[in-house]
Amino acid sequence: MDKPLFLVADKNMYYYPHEEVCICPIVPSFANRVLRQVCRKTNQPFPEEMMHPLLRKGRERIIIFTDFAFFDNFPILPFLKRTYGQDHIILYYMNHISPKSALYMQHFSKVCCFDRKDAEKYHIHYVPLPFTNYYNPENTIVQIQQDAIFLGQNKGRERKLLVLKKELEANGFHTRFMMTGTGNSELCLKKKIPYDDYIQMVKSSRCVVELMMEDQAGYTLRAMEALFLRKKLITDNVSVIHEPWYNKRNIFLLGKDGLEDLSAFITTPYSDTGFDLHTLNFSEWIDTYDWKASQYEDKDRSE
Repeated sequence: MDKPLFLVADKNMYYYPHEEVCICPIVPSFANRVLRQVCRKTNQPFPEEMMHPLLRKGRERIIIFTDFAFFDNFPILPFLKRTYGQDHIILYYMNHISPKSALYMQHFSKVCCFDRKDAEKYHIHYVPLPFTNYYNPENTIVQIQQDAIFLGQNKGRERKLLVLKKELEANGFHTRFMMTGTGNSELCLKKKIPYDDYIQMVKSSRCVVELMMEDQAGYTLRAMEALFLRKKLITDNVSVIHEPWYNKRNIFLLGKDGLEDLSAFITTPYSDTGFDLHTLNFSEWIDTYDWKASQYEDKDRSE
């Protein structure tokens, strides 16, 4: 069986450009984007000629459909089921499951997600969020320019980020907090930053900040950035203590660990976790997980 394909909404997002099997379902072009919108609105299947060449090959392989990619490209699903078989098509939620996105499940026989809380709620398989060793920091020396970094959408996190910013800067630390969807001049990100450029900023930081959305329990990509790039993590996700890579010396839990200890946490060196990163390295993660075990039973669809 060929290597699984990982369908994403935008090939240029995150680390996807560096992973060959991360593909956008349709060939990127203005004409195809227009046609995709027409197919979505009329609920018509995509013409096969607009699909990615790897999908048209029809070899025996697993197709992993991420939730955002499915939202944009659901008319491709009949072709995928006809070509690869329904048991080879898996829906993977890389985002917190909302009441609206939960409706996607009815189209799949195999479903999994990155959030243990969602997995329990919807009776689906939990699959940890991966990252990539493409940005491996070994043998590179980067000068530290800031003590803590955050880049993300508002999603109700503006107040928490401002409180943390005030606390850190009151203790003499330098922050680089960038947020979209806010009018606050201290946080507002006016120009999009390419992900590879952001990673370079992370490398020049002591800590990565992770702030959770309401009801979310699954760790985010920021936690993986910190783990793979050997940076400390400041997070309000108390569920992280259950992860095999959790290390109190590297992870500060907002709301649980005392703020009086935050300065010492930031200034002490990173501690080796002893965790084998290969299990979460994308190219190995996608090959080793038993995707066909992600069975989603009809009886659970009423949840």
